[in-house]
Amino acid sequence: IKDKLFFLVNYEENRQFDGINECPIGFGCGNEEDAVPLALFDQVRQASIDTFDFDPGDFADFNSLPNFERKILGRLDWNITNDHRASLTFQRTISRAFGQGDADANGANGLAAPSTFSDNESSIPQSYSFQLFSNWTDRLSTEFRFNFQEQTQATIPVAGFEIGQILINGLNGANNPATGSPFIATIELGSENNVQNNILDLERFQYKFRAQYEVGRHRFSAGYERDTRNVFEILLDGSEGIFTFNDPDAGGPLTGLDAFIAGGPANVVFNTSVTGVAADTAANFNLTQNSFYVQDEINITDRLSVLIGLRYERFGISETPPLNEAFALRNGFPNTATLDNLDVFAPRFGFNYRATDWLTVRGGGGIFAGGFPLSFVSQTFDENGVTTRSATVNGLTGVNPFDTPPQIVTALEGALANPATEGNVTALDPDFEIPSLWRVNVAVDTRFDIPFIGKGFNATSEFIGSFTRNALQFQDLRLVELAQSLPTGDPRFTLPPQSVDPRTFGPAIPAGNPAFNPVTGAGFGANGDPPGDFLVTNTGLGRSIVGSFSIDKTWDFTGWGELAGRIGYAFPDNEDVSPANDTDDTRDVFETGAFVNIN
Repeated sequence: IKDKLFFLVNYEENRQFDGINECPIGFGCGNEEDAVPLALFDQVRQASIDTFDFDPGDFADFNSLPNFERKILGRLDWNITNDHRASLTFQRTISRAFGQGDADANGANGLAAPSTFSDNESSIPQSYSFQLFSNWTDRLSTEFRFNFQEQTQATIPVAGFEIGQILINGLNGANNPATGSPFIATIELGSENNVQNNILDLERFQYKFRAQYEVGRHRFSAGYERDTRNVFEILLDGSEGIFTFNDPDAGGPLTGLDAFIAGGPANVVFNTSVTGVAADTAANFNLTQNSFYVQDEINITDRLSVLIGLRYERFGISETPPLNEAFALRNGFPNTATLDNLDVFAPRFGFNYRATDWLTVRGGGGIFAGGFPLSFVSQTFDENGVTTRSATVNGLTGVNPFDTPPQIVTALEGALANPATEGNVTALDPDFEIPSLWRVNVAVDTRFDIPFIGKGFNATSEFIGSFTRNALQFQDLRLVELAQSLPTGDPRFTLPPQSVDPRTFGPAIPAGNPAFNPVTGAGFGANGDPPGDFLVTNTGLGRSIVGSFSIDKTWDFTGWGELAGRIGYAFPDNEDVSPANDTDDTRDVFETGAFVNIN
């Protein structure tokens, strides 16, 4: 409808054939694994086919993967009247991307077979949004927004959902030019442990209402925002098993391949749901954030304006993580803390002063909140040490890695029959505060001329300082500080042996269960370590100070166009405590930062 109703429909499709991330020497790809020649991989592949009738795949079949992304966009704009307009938008993205396993994650010199690839074909985000803008008078205007987003993602192992991860260690690989002896290599078959039960279903509802009123030299703004996220996530790593075949004679003529062909000796790990239903281990909760704000922008003079505002945010959550009584006994507080009823006040101030036609001073300060990844909230639900059990049995023989060993079934039955004492737990500090910081900035903008070079140079000098109020910090509650220091003077930590660990691990489990016996330490991992108790907490330490200076200039060459130039310098001085670089998993945060004191 002319001048009233407009619509837009857009379809976009992108297809690309990506090569494999890593391949054996001699196959020919961008990243050949130095330790694994093609002949060694072919030997392992043929052994898997002959012994277990499982083909881990041919790299040639995966050298051109049909990854694609399909986007559909529809938009409707309606000019209701001269003072009211609305828009409705729909967007849907369907994508497919293959990912290769990572044998190096289990040690250096590893190669993941094609069977470890996973297919993210079910990654389907879609969104609907509605906006309404209204000018009620010359002074009063309002804005309403609604947005709905939905994302479903299920990682599909190419090997199938009933195939576990198989690690064949101690292989004699290619010659190491640095030592003159063969690399000790690992080849991974089956499916990656972290894709065996990996499902995400996320819904997000966002509402926003904002009103603005102008009177005299004041421009008042006020608003309300509501953000609700419904989360359902299953992360049950190793639910189909992790089978590790090691060199049976530690450097002798045999290798891990001999152990694989013979069905052992093997170390086997299985994780399972207490109820037998993977969905019962899910992080399943609704998180709501309500925000209110008011603001007044005042034009005190024609050259000076100031802004004063206040924002208030409050969180609510529908569920609490299952109580792990053993965690509470160990640490003196429960693992059931959430973001429910947490809030933060965030006052703001800003100014802009145009001192002369060539000099402007501007700045501001206030409290800014946010930066808390949803995954850390989710992890307190799905890593609780209660809804799952793990069983480890070492030295098994006669193992078929494509079936569940009866010894593991017995171990899991024993684990399910006893109280949860051993599982890793991620917990939120009962005194946790929403992350926030103080931020202040001051800038000076000036305009000047340089004789014989040009007029109209622009220069800006700026200072930005951010000072932590409550930042994220992560602690491993297992760690015990030793009465020793590193050469730098920093404290040294250790994991306490379970025999001298003063913490209570709950009732003793019968010695007949080889996987979970606190007395022998068999349930505490390969080194007899106690369970991991990871705490998401706060720190008031940390800052970021940045000073910068820049000059820019545009020269107009009539008839020839323009030439623009810019030069600048910035000096950042930052201090982080727990930056959590490159991760949103509490199990990885200690691997990605530089620490004086890890806790």
